[in-house]
Amino acid sequence: MDDSQLVTITLPVSELCWLEDVVEHDLYSREEPEDEGDREFQDGLRHILNVIKVALAKLATGIESDQEAEAMLSLLDRLEGDLPPGDPNDGSLQRKLVIGRNLLTIQKGRLYRARRFRTFEAYCQGRWGLMFDRASELIEAANK
Repeated sequence: MDDSQLVTITLPVSELCWLEDVVEHDLYSREEPEDEGDREFQDGLRHILNVIKVALAKLATGIESDQEAEAMLSLLDRLEGDLPPGDPNDGSLQRKLVIGRNLLTIQKGRLYRARRFRTFEAYCQGRWGLMFDRASELIEAANK
């Protein structure tokens, strides 16, 4: 068998989402790799997970380029990583401004679609447990 050959697999989106969950769970529930074989296996899982996430992002957003989908996911990961966990009502003004600015970027760029949310409102509620009114207040405060 030639390693350079491409294989196309056709799966329903629901099964691709399930596969993403399974691979992600398997990857993040593992201990630190003990040897080179374990590291290679985890690297393979990370690669598979990235391929799945890019495919799902392309489907959800209509983007055709893998590079564009990867850039969108990378930006979204960074913005979400900067969103501190917990209730946005708790904490400093600086924390609220960071949340508001990041939510605004996610909203304007429609980046929430890469997480398979159809609307920004659904994204705020489903991903962060934030009511849309509260997300809008945080965005408005960050814009002042």
